[in-house]
Formats: sequence, C-alpha cells, structure tokens
Amino acid sequence: MAKIIDKGQITLQGGAVMSWNITDDEVLTISGALWDGSVTVGKDIKSEAKFRHLVLDESVQAIGIFNFSDWGCLEEVTLPPSIKCIEHAAFFGCKNLKRVNLSDGLEIIGADSFSGCDSLKTIILPTTLKKIYKYAFAGCESLQEIVIPEGVTIIGEEAFRDCTNLRKIVLPSSITEIGCDVFLGCTSLHKIVIPESVTSIGSSFSGCTGLQEVVISSSVTEIGDYAFSDCIDLREVVIPEGVTRIGCWAFDGCTGLRRIVIPSTITTIDEEAFRDCTSLCEVVISEGVRGIGFRAFGDCINLCEIVIPEGINIDGGAFERCSSLEIVHLPAVMSIVSILSPFSGCDNLKAIYVPLDKVDYYKEHFPSSMRWLIVEEGSDLPTKAIKQ
Repeated sequence: MAKIIDKGQITLQGGAVMSWNITDDEVLTISGALWDGSVTVGKDIKSEAKFRHLVLDESVQAIGIFNFSDWGCLEEVTLPPSIKCIEHAAFFGCKNLKRVNLSDGLEIIGADSFSGCDSLKTIILPTTLKKIYKYAFAGCESLQEIVIPEGVTIIGEEAFRDCTNLRKIVLPSSITEIGCDVFLGCTSLHKIVIPESVTSIGSSFSGCTGLQEVVISSSVTEIGDYAFSDCIDLREVVIPEGVTRIGCWAFDGCTGLRRIVIPSTITTIDEEAFRDCTSLCEVVISEGVRGIGFRAFGDCINLCEIVIPEGINIDGGAFERCSSLEIVHLPAVMSIVSILSPFSGCDNLKAIYVPLDKVDYYKEHFPSSMRWLIVEEGSDLPTKAIKQ
C-alpha cells in the first residue's frame, strides 16, 4: 500500500478547503474545493515530494481556469464523475502529460483545456460529453486517435489544430457544428467521414496534407471557404447532390485531385475554389450549375477539355492559366460577367466550340486575340490551330 509522504490544506477565499497528499508511488491526490468561481488554487500546492500522477477524488466538483497549466511533472491525470466541466486552459501546456482518464459525468471540455500537451497519446472521451470548445486539444502532437462520442453536438474552432500525428477521428451522428479549422494541420489524418447530422463544412480540414479519402454525407448543403484547401494527397472527392455552394478556396491547392463532378444542385462555384489543383484532368459541370467564380479553376495545368453547361454565369479568369487546356465547349446561353476572358492565359487553346447560331455572338464578346478560336460545334479545328 502506498505511503503518504507529504500532505497539506489550502483555504479558499470563500472559506472552502482543499486537501492534498502525495504518496511514495508519486501520486498527488486532491479532495475538496479547487475553485470558488474566481480563484484557482492548484498552483498553491508547495512540496518537495515528487509526483507524476494527479488524482481528484469525488469531493472535487469543478476544475478552474489554469488550475494545472504548465505542470511539467504531470504524466497522468484521473478525474472523477463529479466533474461536469473542465474549465479554460486547466491543463494547458502540460508538456509531459501522456494519459488522461475521464469519467462519465463530464459534459464540457473547455477552451484550451489540454492545448499544448505535446506528449498526450491516449484520451477516451466519456459518453456524457456534450461540447468540446475551441483549442481544447490544439497542438497535442502525440495524439493518434480520437473517438468523439454520441451526444457531442459542437466541436469548437481549432479544437484539434496541429495534432500532427492524429491518424483517425470518428465523428458522431449527433454532431451539428464543426468549427473553423478544427483539424487544421492534422497532417497524418487519412480519412474523414462527415455524418448525416452535418449540413455545412467550414474550413475544418484545411492543411490536412495526408488526407486521402473524404466521405461527404447527403445532408451537406455547403462546402465552405478553405474547407479542404491544401489537402495535397486527396485524389478524388464525391460531392453529393444537394450541395448548393462550393466556397472560396474550398479545394485550393489540392494538387493530387484528379477528377471532380459538380452536381446540378450547385448554384455557385466560388472564387478560386479549385485553383492550383495541378493534377486535375477531368471536370464535369452538371446542367443546373449557375455560376463559376473568378479563377475557380485557375492554374489547373493538366485540364485539357471543358464543357460549360447552359445558362451559366462565368467570371473572368475562371480557367486562367490552364496551360494544357485545348478544347472548350460553350453553350447557347452563357453570361460572361467580367471584361476579362474566362480563358485568359490558356496559351494552348486550339478551339472554342459554340452552337452555329452563336458564333457571331461569342466573337463579339471575346477578346480579338481569341476570336479565331471560335468555331461551330462539330466542325474541324481552326486552320491556325492545326498548323500549331
């Protein structure tokens, strides 16, 4: 049986008492009050005895802000079911903390609670958990897997940012909100499944350079700005019918993306949504899509041919500097919403095919340097293009 080698008490401003003891197996046990709503006392423990494991007994009802932040000696923490909320930055910067044992009863993990815990490898979240606030596990570089339990509805912004060894994340069907940059910089994450409860994807997975597979549920209606930007290993993604918007820079810099089908429910492909997708060689834009934004497919240097559907509004530079683009098919009805050509800098264009009765119309609306490219659909390449 472990022997107590040091102990003490601390009285809070409101009169509540915190008791503590340290045993010879290097366990610090705390009972009583840690927080009176305004004062945290965890750092007031003074002892020459060493401890590595922190245990709070069931008399502890709350963990206050910064209670144990920067405790470099901690390697393990065990919390009782009496704890409902871990407050802001409670264990912030505990660089040597490897394991956290949480109990059912916990409902909230506050902002920055375990941020900067570089050595944290294992944490099992309890089934009673409801909310994970912003930066909760940001910078936990050793964390490899996390299962978010059913019942959690909110994951705050940057909650798992820069968890560079995180390989697996399981999201529950109860989740309704995934905050901005939640998994930003999680470079080892390979697969993500978006549950049916989610309707909008924000900039949640930007910079996940190891991400190879994304499953987007049919409930999603918006893929927001920067959602998957710079996911360089992403080869293909299926955007389901029902999505109405692809945001600015949503797939910007996804240099491994090879094929994309834009469903008919999309109203707009926003500015630079697929810019710099340098491996993209096939783009299918479905009938019904209404808008292609500025540089939406700019610098997609392996795209060779594109078919633009009827009734679309296309912004200037939409396919700017697509250096392999040779063939373009334009519809009878299309609006160019800028004086800049949608195909500026596409220096290897050989033909722009248009309906017979629209040849003159398009020649009037394209720069003089490109008019020779405009020919009737089904005809041969322009003579100049053949000579090239």
